[in-house]
Amino acid sequence: MRDLAIDRVMSTNPTTIGVDDDLTTARVLFESEGIHHLPVVMDGKLIGILSSADLLKHYGSAESAINAKVRDIMEVRPTVLDQRATLRDAAAK
Repeated sequence: MRDLAIDRVMSTNPTTIGVDDDLTTARVLFESEGIHHLPVVMDGKLIGILSSADLLKHYGSAESAINAKVRDIMEVRPTVLDQRATLRDAAAK
């Protein structure tokens, strides 16, 4: 199983969010889609990732959540792998 290519188990059409979307939109997507991570895209290219954990940390302050954008809390250097990489490769990363 460790030598299984990640393209056999990965989501091929994930729900994404834009860098300029607000955090309320992100919260709604996390809840409605039942997911914990959102790829952040700009012009069709991956530029970051937003986790539900990051969002929960940020929502500790209701004032900041109202005006905050995805770009304010997203991880800007997500770890990426080629779709031909294996589960072993993913675990090593």
